[in-house]
Amino acid sequence: TTTVFNVLYLIFGIKSLEITALHSLGAGILFTVVAIVTGLYTWWLNYMAKPLRAVNIKITFALILLTVQIITFIWRLKVPQVMESIQGANIIYLLLILSLFPIVVVIGWFGAFLTFPVEHD
Repeated sequence: TTTVFNVLYLIFGIKSLEITALHSLGAGILFTVVAIVTGLYTWWLNYMAKPLRAVNIKITFALILLTVQIITFIWRLKVPQVMESIQGANIIYLLLILSLFPIVVVIGWFGAFLTFPVEHD
């Protein structure tokens, strides 16, 4: 949702959309930590922590996600006008925000693979 609200802010220029994106990002950090902890516990419980490609990918991308979230959250708090002018270093901020969506998609894809494994003939 952070990505969506920031894109909507860029389209419509309504400041409350950008503030909502910040709030979503903060909540995202909190729930990403919860998801990582419960995911590791579930992996240990269901798979006895056996190394699985899908789990390794999910762990890697979850840590990347959390890192990007923390960096962008701190950046936004230190530079509140970062989305007002998309030029210079602010482009990097926008690219990091836009990267959240595909990172979450990858995590979800491999999570679905663990829940609904594809049978190979």
